Amino acid sequence: MFVDYLFNHSIDPLVDSKVLMLQKDEAVINVLYKMLQENFQEGLVLFFTEDNMAKQYGILTLSDLSISKDDLFDFDQKIEDKLQRPIEALSVTTKVKEALKAFEELEIDTLPIENNGRLVGVVRKKDFLNHYFPYLYDMNHKYKEIINHINEAVSVIDQNGFVRLWNIKAEELYQISQKKIINKKLDEFFPNALGLKILETREAIKNVNYSPKEDYYVSISSLPIFIKNKFIGVVSTEKDLTQQKNLTTKLENANSKISSLQQKVAEINKYSASLFDDIKGHDPVLQEKIELAKYASKTNANVLITGESGTGKELFAKGIHQQSGREGAFISVNCSAIPHGLYESEFFGYEDGAFAGAMKGGKTGYFKLTDKGTLFLDEVGALPLDLQAKLLRVLDEQKINPLGSEKMIPVDVRIIAATNRNIKELVEKKEFRHDLYNRLKIVEIDLPSLRERKEDIVILFHHFLEEYSGKNNTEIKNINQEIYSYLKKAFWKGNIRELRNTVEYLVFLSKDGIIKPEDLPDYLREYSEVELLEEIQDHQNLEDQMDCYEKSLIEKALETNHHNKSKTAKYLEIPRSTLYYKLEKHELE
Repeated sequence: MFVDYLFNHSIDPLVDSKVLMLQKDEAVINVLYKMLQENFQEGLVLFFTEDNMAKQYGILTLSDLSISKDDLFDFDQKIEDKLQRPIEALSVTTKVKEALKAFEELEIDTLPIENNGRLVGVVRKKDFLNHYFPYLYDMNHKYKEIINHINEAVSVIDQNGFVRLWNIKAEELYQISQKKIINKKLDEFFPNALGLKILETREAIKNVNYSPKEDYYVSISSLPIFIKNKFIGVVSTEKDLTQQKNLTTKLENANSKISSLQQKVAEINKYSASLFDDIKGHDPVLQEKIELAKYASKTNANVLITGESGTGKELFAKGIHQQSGREGAFISVNCSAIPHGLYESEFFGYEDGAFAGAMKGGKTGYFKLTDKGTLFLDEVGALPLDLQAKLLRVLDEQKINPLGSEKMIPVDVRIIAATNRNIKELVEKKEFRHDLYNRLKIVEIDLPSLRERKEDIVILFHHFLEEYSGKNNTEIKNINQEIYSYLKKAFWKGNIRELRNTVEYLVFLSKDGIIKPEDLPDYLREYSEVELLEEIQDHQNLEDQMDCYEKSLIEKALETNHHNKSKTAKYLEIPRSTLYYKLEKHELE
């Protein structure tokens, strides 16, 4: 603060070099004459210690020589008898605050000042006041302005409860002017003010919510003020909470109404929100499958969902269950992950003591857990034949028989099965029961692979990009357009799941916020001959196969030459006109 800045300066500018030097054996009358003649209020008397080395000074003032009219005074008396105790000189580098402390401790108004052991003058207490008063007056004015601009009500009362400071914010908060309250007792305006209690307890309170007047709400902090362990008053800061409390009350009422409305809306729209909305893509075949699934959800028919791994079979199953309105749970079971010996106990449960090692109290199987709900049998093609027979019986009778029990327990379970295997081939090989297959495929939904819906690849890419960039706090600033060519060309054996993992990988690598072709996994950037052959084999006649192969070669050449047609023509060793013709033919423009 500025006051500290001033008081940390040295006393050098305040030193008065004009000093009256006296000898301790001089007569009082002579000293008095010198002081009056040369207009000095004090004189310095030099002392020597016994070793005649260290210097000390005595100070003799006019007041020391003054007498009352009734006193007898010996003018021939030596001034040594009038001297107060010897005083050591301060250094010229002494700080102002240290000199002020010396004035107070020594109870004198003048101090001798030395520089390198040589007397250079004196400093007087009155000179301090005269020198610093303008600064302090200016600072007092500035501090008042600062306090008036604080966005909290600030007030100060002295030890007797009189208001000594009342800023503009306090005026606005309580509609009481400074002119009206300054130098008045606070209890005249606020009989219950917390600041008045601090006068008695002298203990601080912080951030207390308080209502000093009706319809006024504040957060108040009041602190006792001590200077040199002497209590001089209380400073209080108050933050207006009136508007905030009123808004909170209104908000609570509004939230209550919103909560009530939300409950009603939830009841009305219990089954309107659809997981099918999470399925991204505009492919006509995909949309057809979604509509079929929505229709199936309105029935209790069993559903068989087929398709390659990663095409979204479980998402479809959850969507059907959600839209079905069935009260029970949706339970997903990976049939290929259950050990062969545990199939029956996992699906149908068992009674207490049904077999050695059985859990005490028995176990509830998947069918019982899914009563009135949907049981999703993922990888249903992995079920062993003996369990297939028992599953078929449950589907026919809607009853289960837990291990160790003689009772048949009725269950209401809808089955949605899924497999990425060619289940018709399994039936032909007698690895899957034909009657169970027919029982499961009341509604059959065959999901298209990602390479069959190439236009959706870009849609899904951007959807996953937004998801993972948000999760990783990564801003994607630019995407190299060649990325899309690689994405559409890829075989995507893992379908949507593989694409999702690839996008997460790209976001992780894009430290500069740019996604480049070289960031792609190697297997996506290297066009596989196997994938090309699989693509060619989709075409039946020779001409179509040749066109497919030619198209792939041109695509590869374009990518290699960064889509520069002139360089591409040279690379393929064909005229540019021929290249343009083939680009148009294969719709590569």
